[in-house]
Amino acid sequence: MRLAPDDDFTLELELDELVSADPSATLAGKLAAQLGATPAELPPLEIRKRSLDARHGRVRFHVVVGAAGRAPLGGEPVREGSGPPVVIVGGGPAGLFCAYELARAAIPAVIVDRGKPVQARRRDLKGLTQHGRVDPDSNYCYGEGGAGTYSDGKLYTRSHKRGDVRDVIEILAIHGAPDDILIDARPHIGSNKLPRVITALRQTLASVGSTIEFGARAVDLVIGGRDGRERRAIGVRLADGRELTGRAVVIATGHSARSTRSRSSTGSSTAAPPGTRSCRRPRTGSPTRPTAAASSPSACVRAAGWCRPRPSRAGWW
Repeated sequence: MRLAPDDDFTLELELDELVSADPSATLAGKLAAQLGATPAELPPLEIRKRSLDARHGRVRFHVVVGAAGRAPLGGEPVREGSGPPVVIVGGGPAGLFCAYELARAAIPAVIVDRGKPVQARRRDLKGLTQHGRVDPDSNYCYGEGGAGTYSDGKLYTRSHKRGDVRDVIEILAIHGAPDDILIDARPHIGSNKLPRVITALRQTLASVGSTIEFGARAVDLVIGGRDGRERRAIGVRLADGRELTGRAVVIATGHSARSTRSRSSTGSSTAAPPGTRSCRRPRTGSPTRPTAAASSPSACVRAAGWCRPRPSRAGWW
């Protein structure tokens, strides 16, 4: 018998037969015996998922195995962007992956973050832990990669309906995360490795024209609208007085950005509760709200306009 590339089979292995990401001959033998075939009849194999089950006093691994030959990691590649950028407030997971999705659609992005790059941020954390010095703009909460950069690097979600979880895992893997995260049921990068992954992700974005402004604290929205068009957010105003404008604005500041959410812009903007995704495509005309909170990369990109009939009309989250 022959296995097609999409065929999956579940095996149960004892703890002393721990398998790596590269299936061994022992694993091929077990699969062949379960299918009533010989190892020679099997195609090259790959492990697609492995998990540990220690219930009922018995320790064993569950392994999902399939024929090798799936599509390359990383999905759709990023492309050089052109035209006005999308302004993204916040350089955490939502902001970075929003910029990555936009880059796949050849839309440039400008990320503004009040904190510092991961390496400079590490020095500020050392000052906090060893000397008690707190930098209000560069600490465990603020800086490149967001609050999770130095919090052990666990990758776990109970939601599988808000986007392609596998795609996120693959993007992290191609940027230097351990390959084990591709198959482990509870993937884990580690805070000692995650900063390098974040740096590589930033370099990928920079290679296609997206930029990150560090030490840039957004204090207000820039509201545009002329020629009878509805007023909408077209950019942000920074603490140093500069204004960054573009085709749209994403507020991706995380669930604890109270200072950002407490601000409004001359009564023209409407803040959304944290954890919501206020990204709707209007049937006709312009969006009805200039800005709202963003909590998933796919939601951010839907509002960016590249999947709309008229991209230039987008301008809110």
